[in-house]
Amino acid sequence: MLSKLRSICEAIEFGAEPDEVLKVIAMQITHSSKGGRFLIGEWFGKSSGRTLLNTGFAEVDSNIYVANFLPRILESQLESLIEIDHNLEYQEKFKKVFGFEDSSSFKNTLIYYSEDLNRVLVFSNPSKQISRNRRDFQHILKVLLLLYGISFRRPKPKRASLDKKRTSTKGNPLSERQKLILDLIRVGRTNPEIADVLGYSESLIRQETVTIYRKLGVAGRKEIEILK
Repeated sequence: MLSKLRSICEAIEFGAEPDEVLKVIAMQITHSSKGGRFLIGEWFGKSSGRTLLNTGFAEVDSNIYVANFLPRILESQLESLIEIDHNLEYQEKFKKVFGFEDSSSFKNTLIYYSEDLNRVLVFSNPSKQISRNRRDFQHILKVLLLLYGISFRRPKPKRASLDKKRTSTKGNPLSERQKLILDLIRVGRTNPEIADVLGYSESLIRQETVTIYRKLGVAGRKEIEILK
């Protein structure tokens, strides 16, 4: 798992375009699952999308899959990671769009969605059972994609005062975890949302938030927004 994550992080670190980063992620997921199909799509919501890259979706029109089928599957579930079983409900929705059932051997589909990148990564898994290591891998990917999307979307404003406070707070700089939390605060994430993204308890995030305010010398979130 570490080698796969290292490959993904290197693609991000060396400034690869978003679609190249998603391609690396898709390849790593496919290799870790011993087969599967995946596609990368540009997606803006209901009936608005197209395929950028696909492998293994030869039996269906992948552009229709992105623009018409995904909205039926996702409905209001616009989370960064959704797992869909190929059950009766799935088959009924598939048939309504394509006119036939999904006859592939895949048992479930994982959908990674980034609103910041307007991209969707779809992976169909040949095995219904997902190991604990694989679930950990999926959770880490969820966090990586969210943070990558935020960093890619965010403009590069003049933020010398905030950077100075982040790195030089009277000999008591922010920890790496606190920096992540600060970045999420700055884009409007609430404590419960931050806890869900980073996999910590809400009480821990609340404690870290208080520490961040103290280190930065601010009274709350509104002052952090002013420091952008």
